[in-house]
Amino acid sequence: MADLTQDDIKPIKLTERPDIKHEGNEAFYRAYSAQKSGQWQLAIDNYQRAANWNPDMYEAFYNLGLCFEKKQEWSEAQQAFKTSVKIDWSNPLVYKHLAFLSYQLGDPAEAKTWLDKYLHR
Repeated sequence: MADLTQDDIKPIKLTERPDIKHEGNEAFYRAYSAQKSGQWQLAIDNYQRAANWNPDMYEAFYNLGLCFEKKQEWSEAQQAFKTSVKIDWSNPLVYKHLAFLSYQLGDPAEAKTWLDKYLHR
């Protein structure tokens, strides 16, 4: 299984959309700033707030997955990425993360399924 690279673990920025609630927008940017400075728990708390305000904010779930990965909380990371991919399946890196996490969680068959989706995007 290939490891994740530096480019694979960069947080994504919020796409400006008119449906994003102001409170969710603010929480996202607090989380993004905390994530960039390595404050994983503060980032997690704020991404979760952003997602509560805007449950279709795939960027919050994706970045939440990155934070959980950094803390090696594999199950939580996997759940965040699975939620992200349900909202927006167009980011190919989410499939690579899900493959990595399935492998970490001891499910090589699921890892292969996700990796195939990543490679065929």
